[in-house]
Amino acid sequence: MSVLLTIVSTSALMGCVTHHWVSPPFAGSIASSNTGAPVSGVEISRLPKHGEAEKLGESDSSGHFKFEAKKKTVVGVPLLVYLGDYRYTGKFIFKKEGYIPLTVDYSASTGQDFANPETATHSTPLKMTPNPAP
Repeated sequence: MSVLLTIVSTSALMGCVTHHWVSPPFAGSIASSNTGAPVSGVEISRLPKHGEAEKLGESDSSGHFKFEAKKKTVVGVPLLVYLGDYRYTGKFIFKKEGYIPLTVDYSASTGQDFANPETATHSTPLKMTPNPAP
């Protein structure tokens, strides 16, 4: 019995490595709310709730964009790593001179399967509003 207790105790305290999804994949298109025309060159950033903004890229000439999910590696004690559901939240930020900035909230958790391309977050076309004329 003491051997079994030793094995269980040792296993519970040994370090383990897990991967946590911190941002979902995101794809879609951006158009002007006034004309419906695609808006190219929109700067897109990811801003996690706890962290710094990270520039992802820009929309292409057709207003389309696509970004992969992001994960981080966590090393820790198994009992602590697996307690609770790790949920990460933040915002995707869309900016272009001449337009009012746009934000889209996101969330990700360890249980989601972002390795499958079909689970990507596809937005309906986003509409950016031009700044009002002075």
